[in-house]
Amino acid sequence: MTRNGSMDCCKTFLKMLTTVAF
Repeated sequence: MTRNGSMDCCKTFLKMLTTVAF
């Protein structure tokens, strides 16, 4: 997996977390 792909995955994960939290 590329670094860029990893960042995108992290961003998506964080977005999902924030959506669930708030």
